[in-house]
Amino acid sequence: METQGERIRLLRKHLHLSGEKFGARIGVKKNTVSQIETGKNSLTEQMFKSICREFNVSEHWLRTGEGDMFQKVSFADEYTKAAADICNNDPVAMQVLINYWKMDPGTRDIFWNGLVQIADIYKKAKELQEIESIQQGMPFRKKAAALTPEEINAEVEEYRRELELEARAAAGSGASGNGRKNA
Repeated sequence: METQGERIRLLRKHLHLSGEKFGARIGVKKNTVSQIETGKNSLTEQMFKSICREFNVSEHWLRTGEGDMFQKVSFADEYTKAAADICNNDPVAMQVLINYWKMDPGTRDIFWNGLVQIADIYKKAKELQEIESIQQGMPFRKKAAALTPEEINAEVEEYRRELELEARAAAGSGASGNGRKNA
C-alpha cells in the first residue's frame, strides 16, 4: 500500500503539476512538497484540508489510500467553484463570460461553434505532441532546453523515485526478473 507521500506524488502527477505549482496552490514551498513525497515530512492537518479543498480530493483516500482519489461533485458545485475561481483569478475569462451573457441566442450559437472548433484543434495538437513524445521514447514534458538546472535535477530525482516505487511494487507482486510488471 502507498504511503501518504506516495499518494501526494500520485495526485500531483495526475494533476500534471510541478512540485512548485502544487505547493503554491496549498501555500507551501516545492521543497516541502518534495519532503512530504519522500516521507521526510508528514502532512499537517492544515495541509490535508488544503489539498482536499483545493483539488477536490477525498480525505479518506488521502489518509488511507482506500476509495476514489476525488470526491464526487455535483455540476452545480463544480460550476460555483469554477465561477469563483474565474472571478478571483482571471479578468479576461470574466469579460468573456459577461460578453457571452449579453449575446443574443443566435450569436451564442456562433460563439459555441467557434469554441468547439478551437477545442478540437487543441485536442488534436495535444494528441500529436503525445504521439511524437511516445515515438521519441520519452515522457511528455517540456523540452530539456526549456528546463532550468533545478528543474532538471528535480526531474532526475523524480524519475529515480518512480523507478524505486516500480521496483518495490514489482518485488511485492512477485514480478519476473525482466524488469517489467506482469500483465
